[in-house]
Amino acid sequence: MKALKIFGIGIGSIATIGLIGLIILGSLVPETYIYLGHQVPQKYLSEIRSLGLLSEDEKIKYFYTDAAFDIKEGLYFVTDRNLVLYCKE
Repeated sequence: MKALKIFGIGIGSIATIGLIGLIILGSLVPETYIYLGHQVPQKYLSEIRSLGLLSEDEKIKYFYTDAAFDIKEGLYFVTDRNLVLYCKE
């Protein structure tokens, strides 16, 4: 009976750690949907401008990233003038 209790606590602990890990991972990765121009987060706009992909008077219409952690791994957007596909590699 004691061994079964220890086994249950062990499995519960592993499941809890796994769930916490998934929650942390979910909060770090970018969302996987298309943003309209006015919905693009400021941190993404700052990154795009630092890469020199957007001129001052250019407006983003649609934005998408398929990156897991850093949007430099893959970002795509349509502006009023250009279609931009960017990959760090």
